[in-house]
Amino acid sequence: MENKSRKPVNRLAPYLILIFFILYYTAYIYNSSFICVDGKRYFCLFDDAMISMRYAYNLSNGDGLVWNVNGERVEGFTNLLWTLYMAVVSLLFDKSDACQFVQLTGIIFIVASSLICGKIYEYIFQKNYNELASLFIITSVLSCYPLVFWTLMGMEVGLLSMLLYLSILFTLKDDFKKFNHCLTISFIFMLLTRPDALIPVGVILLYRLWHSVKLNNKFVIYEMLAIGTVVLGVIVVRQIYYGEMFPNTYTLKVEGMPLEERIRNGIGYLIEDGFIKHISIIFLLSIIHISSEFSKEKFLLILLFLSGVFYQIWVGGDAFSYWRMLIPFVPLLFILCIEGIFFLSGHCMTLLKKSIKTAGFLYPGIPIVLCMLIIIYFNLPFGNDIISLRDTRIIGFTNKINVNRAIILNKYLKPDASIAVFYAGTIPYYTNFHAIDILGKSDKHVARLEPDLSGACAAKGMNSQPGHNKYDLNYSIIHKKPTYI
Repeated sequence: MENKSRKPVNRLAPYLILIFFILYYTAYIYNSSFICVDGKRYFCLFDDAMISMRYAYNLSNGDGLVWNVNGERVEGFTNLLWTLYMAVVSLLFDKSDACQFVQLTGIIFIVASSLICGKIYEYIFQKNYNELASLFIITSVLSCYPLVFWTLMGMEVGLLSMLLYLSILFTLKDDFKKFNHCLTISFIFMLLTRPDALIPVGVILLYRLWHSVKLNNKFVIYEMLAIGTVVLGVIVVRQIYYGEMFPNTYTLKVEGMPLEERIRNGIGYLIEDGFIKHISIIFLLSIIHISSEFSKEKFLLILLFLSGVFYQIWVGGDAFSYWRMLIPFVPLLFILCIEGIFFLSGHCMTLLKKSIKTAGFLYPGIPIVLCMLIIIYFNLPFGNDIISLRDTRIIGFTNKINVNRAIILNKYLKPDASIAVFYAGTIPYYTNFHAIDILGKSDKHVARLEPDLSGACAAKGMNSQPGHNKYDLNYSIIHKKPTYI
């Protein structure tokens, strides 16, 4: 059914919304900084992002893509492209300002992601296009707190999300008559950003392959070969440089973990950490909309979302809240859900007009209220953080404590000292000491240990947290003999 409510949105509205959120993000970044014991203000990312910053800093200083200078080469990161970008930033700024610049870059990725999602909606729903719905979709992405948090705290989530949405848009606009260079490049960038982007890339390629078979052309096969060549090239370079086919983080999180245990942990994480609860209504409305008006483009969005969910289950959950692996797929549901609200509201109003003369006045009020409620409901668990402009659940005061420790260690330890850390990012980054990673992201020995399945590492519905369930204190402390623990 064609949407009859095509009243143009105030042309200033999108710009005002963008300005508001950009100012909000800027304030959030500033509020994440702090004054330390030396009287200076420091910026600091999420600790896992600080691991990448340490690799990037060492690379920018000519010491190689390593965690420890003159140490064993270990790939303790899974975000190559993002780490290389951090290395460029580290060439231009000091340590604290480099972190701030990375955070500011995140604003660009969030804004770009929201606008691209608006374009995806515009392309899929050309017949029923509604400017108000498009505005709500843009707003839903801009206000998606987990996406905002992970992006502004320096993780590659924002970059990966933007590349995913670009890939979807390039696919939807493609006529399948020639090799799609832009799409292929975006796929390659996704895979260089995170190797597990192979999951959504694979889903989109299968969608394209189905189209190409119908049109009897081979361009998609060539795209697959180009992507496969790059992936193979990365594996070869990794084998030469690090002596491993897979990142050490993959070994740490997956090797030795029984599939049954991972699946049980993954499902437990989705339930206990609230993802299923807070996505269920949005998912249900999306399914209802697709069922009432099916199209292969809408089905692609649902498939991509489900692929993210299944992957999260397969890897066994995550050690942190806010669903960093899943959140790039959530805006795809927002697109379907918000359009579904406008579409179904239009149908209901058409039926009601036959019996209630004043029903026309209710539209577009009903979809506006419903869209606002959906956005609020999804972000409700993060209300305190949103209002206070500060994360209280994951980071809290940890960054400030760790930077203060680094400052004190720099003051009192000798240059040849070594430190053993559980937080493998912030303290090693803000010091230049040889570091020992107790939890094994940058330690091959620890990564190859059998995981602790006793329940001692249980949290968030998981019996054993991936990335935090392997350790050998005799090795890390007694054998390695750090100066400071």
